[in-house]
Amino acid sequence: MMKRILFMTAVLLFCVHGLAHAQLGRGEISVGYGMKPVTDWMDTYNDMLLDAVGMQDAVMDSWGGISVNYSFRLIGGFGIGATFVYSSNDQRLNGQSVSTRYYSIMPHLKMRWLNLRILSLYSRVNAGLTFAESKGAGQSCSAEKFAWQISPIGVELGGRLAAYAEAGVGTVGSLIVGLRFRF
Repeated sequence: MMKRILFMTAVLLFCVHGLAHAQLGRGEISVGYGMKPVTDWMDTYNDMLLDAVGMQDAVMDSWGGISVNYSFRLIGGFGIGATFVYSSNDQRLNGQSVSTRYYSIMPHLKMRWLNLRILSLYSRVNAGLTFAESKGAGQSCSAEKFAWQISPIGVELGGRLAAYAEAGVGTVGSLIVGLRFRF
């Protein structure tokens, strides 16, 4: 399953990269960390194996989502791209443990609505697919689920290399911080 995810991600990024250079020759890549993704708190994501092993009231440990984005501008402040996100959580109850890993790939739309010399404000919407794998109590299970992210406000500070922060909700996180490189 991991090979399939990596292959789809590579094909998508290759296509987006080729289209970026064909259109404008301007792209950006960013790496970020998202706190409290929906995979940590929405039951549709984290109940895959819990019912089967009787751990509905388990204590959860998670460390958020790591994302890699590739975007390019089409016209003005409007851009498109792709986002890959990895997140995980571990749940424990009475000596039993269930570990779940999430791999998400999502195309995104980005609208930069204020673009000053070193400050930019933008909004981003993502929709795609999450591949989830759960293991625990001698059992395993995998599933595909809908992945999404809505970030109504994002702030970038810098030039070609910039720091950014986004506030929103979804598979990437509720508060996302990271670095962006424009080329």
